[in-house]
Amino acid sequence: MHYSILPIIYPEESPEYVELQYNGCNVLARVSDEGYILERLHSYDYMDFMNSDFAPGTLLNSTLID
Repeated sequence: MHYSILPIIYPEESPEYVELQYNGCNVLARVSDEGYILERLHSYDYMDFMNSDFAPGTLLNSTLID
């Protein structure tokens, strides 16, 4: 048994990010087992931010990835 004042911390995997063209916009996505998950949208058009397809955490449709 090991007694310590420090918490036992297990090393976590750092997520893998990729920049993609998705539905005509540049996005930053995290690679997961399910596919690509949207993290960040890079756009100058404010209407892109109103589109619910670009909400953070959205699972990206692979047919719309360029």
